[in-house]
Amino acid sequence: MLTGTVRVLDGCTVLEVDGRRWALLGASVPSLPAGDRVTVRGRPARVPAGCPADAAVRLRG
Repeated sequence: MLTGTVRVLDGCTVLEVDGRRWALLGASVPSLPAGDRVTVRGRPARVPAGCPADAAVRLRG
């Protein structure tokens, strides 16, 4: 479980958590408004090419 602020950087939706950027992947990502503070659950995933993130998570649901 991760809690942080949603940002869109270089076309990639990321969650900023304690100075670390997590790329958010999955069908529910477009429903997350940039700037909102959210809590997400998911499984580790590969960071998409060109995405400025340290890690990635594929969201459940």
